Amino acid sequence: TEPVLYDSNLTLRSKGLIRQYVADKGFPNASITSANRYKGSHAQVVYDIKSGSPYEVTSFSTDIQDTAIEDLYNKSASESLIKPGMIFDTYVLDDERDRITSILKNKGYYTFSKTDIRYTADSTLGNHAVSVVLGIDKLRIRNNLASDSVTTIDYPKYYYRNVYIHNNIDALAAEGIVPDTVIVKSSFTPDSTSDSKFFIIESGKTTLRHSTIADAIVIAPGQPFTLDAGNLTYKRLVNMSAIRAATLSYSPVNQEKLKAGEKQLLDCNIRLSHNPAFILNIGTEGTNSGGAFGMGVNTLLMNRNIFKGSEVFRIKLTGAAEVQGNLPEGENTNRFLFFNTYQAGIETGLDIPRLLIPFNLIKSSLNSLSRTSLSGGYNFEKRPDYTRNISTFFLSYQWSRSEKTKLIFTPVEMNYVNIKTDSSFQAYLNSLSDPYFVSQYSDHLLTMIRINITHTNQMLQKQNKLYFLRFTIETAGNMLRLYDNLAGSVKTDNQYFEHLGVRYAQYFRIDADLRHFWEVARKRTIATRLMVGTGVSFGNSDALPFEKGFWLGGANDMRGWKFRSLGPGTYTSPSIRYDRTGDIMMQASIEYRFPIYNFIYGGLFADAGNIWLSNENPDFTGGGFEFGSLFNQLALDTGFGLRFDFSFFIFRLDWGLRTKNPALENQWFSADDFRLRKAVWNFGIGYPF
Repeated sequence: TEPVLYDSNLTLRSKGLIRQYVADKGFPNASITSANRYKGSHAQVVYDIKSGSPYEVTSFSTDIQDTAIEDLYNKSASESLIKPGMIFDTYVLDDERDRITSILKNKGYYTFSKTDIRYTADSTLGNHAVSVVLGIDKLRIRNNLASDSVTTIDYPKYYYRNVYIHNNIDALAAEGIVPDTVIVKSSFTPDSTSDSKFFIIESGKTTLRHSTIADAIVIAPGQPFTLDAGNLTYKRLVNMSAIRAATLSYSPVNQEKLKAGEKQLLDCNIRLSHNPAFILNIGTEGTNSGGAFGMGVNTLLMNRNIFKGSEVFRIKLTGAAEVQGNLPEGENTNRFLFFNTYQAGIETGLDIPRLLIPFNLIKSSLNSLSRTSLSGGYNFEKRPDYTRNISTFFLSYQWSRSEKTKLIFTPVEMNYVNIKTDSSFQAYLNSLSDPYFVSQYSDHLLTMIRINITHTNQMLQKQNKLYFLRFTIETAGNMLRLYDNLAGSVKTDNQYFEHLGVRYAQYFRIDADLRHFWEVARKRTIATRLMVGTGVSFGNSDALPFEKGFWLGGANDMRGWKFRSLGPGTYTSPSIRYDRTGDIMMQASIEYRFPIYNFIYGGLFADAGNIWLSNENPDFTGGGFEFGSLFNQLALDTGFGLRFDFSFFIFRLDWGLRTKNPALENQWFSADDFRLRKAVWNFGIGYPF
């Protein structure tokens, strides 16, 4: 960016703007002075603000001449933003205008505007006291175009008359096309007596079912105008993969003949643009699979309207090569360039923009953007210590309770996992005395049920305090165990049940992820995260499956440790560098993010956490969870990172230094630990959280 040249006129203008802003915030007697500081060819302007005493609202009343509007206001008076004792802040007064206007716009008052709300403020009471009166006059209309005489009437309420849907406006705009009009029954019926209909205007053969369009529209002819209904209709339409864009407009009927007490009518026009059905994407990407940095290539073939109901059918082919650094010495053979882990897979899926559930077992609100997803796939993973083949299938339902809360219910998910261990890794497994860890690396079948709840306000861009909460409950194997018990199935010689020739896993798992983001200044943010989780195996399992265990270390959590190398507990074994997993996990991070230059940002961070086994294990001494010595078992690190923000993706480089290592007798750092050679370098795509 070009440097800003000093201009004394801009300084005077800035002082005036600051003075006006401070006055609007309730400090009209504030004094603003400025001082210039020079150093070489650089100038710095310092503004000094002496606010003085604020003006306070000592009384607040209303003068609303329309009795219907006055009644609506009184019902929400307890939610008013203006209260006696507050500073006389004109920004709060304007927010109250927005609040009242929103209420009225959702009660049929289509023509009402925030400019129809006036304030009268009396500051002559003395002692910095202000009396505020909120007023709404009746609607003023001219008697006729040739006269200046004006009549005042109550604000009219508007009701929808007709809804016209211009389907695929690109095709309608083609020269020589004569459109057809089709009448479709509305899916949104607020009461049992309504018989609402839409008019769909289109040309030629339709590519999107009329019922699909009707299901998305919550505007019903005969019902009062509401702003929320229009906004929700827009959201539901553009959420369809088959629709590229949607616009809604309203046309009052006989607006020139407004009369007091008469119901007024509106026509709604909805214009839809369609997406091409087929899409083929071939691309490369940087991968960051749990902190293992790599490169990948993928091919995606998608039909965004396969059954003419905006259903999405997709086939995806993937391949990736990653750097797995947490390996024993001598295990770094079979490399290609500097990669030593390879993945390839195929996935096919179908997303349906509604809930396909018998008997309406899940009730979703009108505000819900619902989806049913089916997916199946196969993934091959080659690592130096093992080779894994995973076949998957799942059915899930996604819906929202509100704009901030989303739920995903997965009643059926099946994973068949086939593992073949490397000879040296198998020798290590054979050396263990407890079957706990060994069972994690055997073939197994997962039949899972999962509920995932996400609550966030990150979609609200204007807020400087954002949060994100994800909560997951998962269990597996219970239906198969019930079947085995009822059917009298026979256990194997090792005293467990099998299906499809494979032992199935049985466990319960729960985890939560809470994040907060505070924008303390422009482009400067303090970000925090707390993760907790625990799982327990039972019945047909001796331990949590490897992929369901908890781990820490790498680019996204404990950045002072290499990938999956921390814990469990105070366990230490420098010669064993295979992945560490546990049954319990606690981890917290804090990070200060700030701009450095142009697209380069910095981050100062600190991490704390560990994983544990639910019980002591002779193969992992000190790995058991002990609440009384929790702090002694926690690991701590700190560090600095660079973030290169290229808009379409963020490349991240973090240097993590250990400040407390629970695996050592002398846990706290020494001066020698703060050397560059002791730092752990982590590469990542995107922010860690």
